[in-house]
Amino acid sequence: MPITCLSHKYKCLADPKCIKHICEEGRAGLCLDTAHAQISAHYRNETIDEYINELPLDHIKEIHVSSPRHVNGDFKDMHEVLLESDYKILNRLLKMCDPKIVTLEYGGEGQDYHGRSEKRQN
Repeated sequence: MPITCLSHKYKCLADPKCIKHICEEGRAGLCLDTAHAQISAHYRNETIDEYINELPLDHIKEIHVSSPRHVNGDFKDMHEVLLESDYKILNRLLKMCDPKIVTLEYGGEGQDYHGRSEKRQN
């Protein structure tokens, strides 16, 4: 979850040390969302590389790839078309871990995704 979606008392859940502790103690796999990581790194005043390097990369089972954008002063996961920088992050991650699944996130439901998603009736 990106740090911006967490109430003040739960911001620690975006801390890589906390994530690592939860994964190790709970023997849990990790689904890493690249947009969420970029947003959390941004608001923690870290580079995305610094943030990723602190995560428990050996626990990553799935990667969700999405592209955040600055919107009205916020940095948000907008499920936009991937930028070159998003592909670079994915490539670095794939050299550092071995996920079973990689999901490209684009569009969605709700006002933030207006014009980029299509509902089809079958």
